[in-house]
Parts: sequence; C-alpha cells; structure tokens
Amino acid sequence: MHHHILAAAVLLAALTAFAAPAPFLARPGGRPSAAALDGLWEITPRGPVLKGKAGLAITNILIEPGKWTFQSRTPAGEIGKRTPYFLKVDTNARPATFDLRKVEAAPLPYGKGVFALDGDELRVAYRFSGDRPTALDQEGTPRVIRFTLRRVRK
Repeated sequence: MHHHILAAAVLLAALTAFAAPAPFLARPGGRPSAAALDGLWEITPRGPVLKGKAGLAITNILIEPGKWTFQSRTPAGEIGKRTPYFLKVDTNARPATFDLRKVEAAPLPYGKGVFALDGDELRVAYRFSGDRPTALDQEGTPRVIRFTLRRVRK
C-alpha cells in the first residue's frame, strides 16, 4: 500500500514539474537573465505619456538582445518613429540596472536606469542625465522617468 502511495506521489510530482511553464528565464539564485526582458512591451495606461522628439507619444518599447527601441504611434495608430539604443543589463545589481547607449562602444551610457521584472510586468525608472536612480519608487528625484510596461509578445 505504501509503495502505491509513494509511486503516485512521484508520478504526480514529475507531471507537475513538466506541465507548468517557467515564468521567466532564471539563473541559479532565482535572478532573471537579461533574456527574460526580450519582447515587445506596452506602456500601461496608468503610466506617463512619453513624447519622442517628433512629438509623437511613445507607446511601446521593443527589447531584443543588446537593444532597446522606443516606438511611437502616429495619430492613425500605426508604428511611427523608432529610436534604438544599445542595451546593457546587470541583473546582479540590486535593484537590477540597465544602461542605454547611442553608440555601443561609448564609454559612458546616455541613459541609466533600474528595473524590476515580475512575469509580464516590467517596472522601470531611468534618466538621461545625472546619476542612476537608486530605487524604482524614489519620489522627488528630478528628471527621473518612471513607468510600468506590460509584455505584448515575446
């Protein structure tokens, strides 16, 4: 009788382990890898309205290996201007950090930020001048842009 219960428990554990998808790519220690950020992200409605140089609202951010691209929408709702940056991520930092560079080999980043990934939600705080933000919710810091993104697709 005990052997049947043990066999059923082992079978159930094995089936459960293979049936559930991984929420993000994690390295040992539970920290997400940089690849976990890859995908098309949409700025959530509760976030700020970000404007690009052309005055169009930035609605999406496309993150690919080593690349971060702001995407704006035209008044007709089509993808308009794209502004790409080279992306470097450090998930060992607490909070995790990212650097944006216009030129990959530039010695200093153009933009510096921190982020937190929770499944398909990405919270971001960054600035294009000055020191890197030290926290996601640090109020009163001048020129820090904060928003939440929702993953549209991987």
